[in-house]
Amino acid sequence: MMVFYGALGALAVLEMVEWPVAAAIVAGAAVARRSSSAPSAELAGS
Repeated sequence: MMVFYGALGALAVLEMVEWPVAAAIVAGAAVARRSSSAPSAELAGS
């Protein structure tokens, strides 16, 4: 994951992507990773 963040940061520094776009991608990746690691209520039997 650190390589992903580093590459995205490098793209933002080199102005290949705008920094708000890079921030949105990082936020989306963090939410997706957090939600995929949390057990769902359906799988927990609730």
